[in-house]
Amino acid sequence: MGKYDARLMEIAGQQHFAVSRDQLLEIGSEDQLEYRIANKTLERRFQCAYRLASSPRNWKQDLTAGTFAGGKLSVASFRSAAALQYLPGGEELTENHVSPTSDGRDTRA
Repeated sequence: MGKYDARLMEIAGQQHFAVSRDQLLEIGSEDQLEYRIANKTLERRFQCAYRLASSPRNWKQDLTAGTFAGGKLSVASFRSAAALQYLPGGEELTENHVSPTSDGRDTRA
């Protein structure tokens, strides 16, 4: 495993195997990102949000990718964040909630 892939696994492993485009470009080039999309190592989930294709897809990953898609000011709602951290109020979560961005992009996970 190369340096880029090792760093990718380190970052993604801490984020339910979801990563943002900005994070990917911080550790490597556009060509490295496009190569991993082409060889199906990475799968695009939303605009500017990816997941490791070999990882199991789940609501935590979708929520994390949704916040990445919303941009740096996007956050999970209090109920979604509570469920993610196993806090009271999050036990009955039936869908993910991501606060919209000021530019109106759809960030539903």
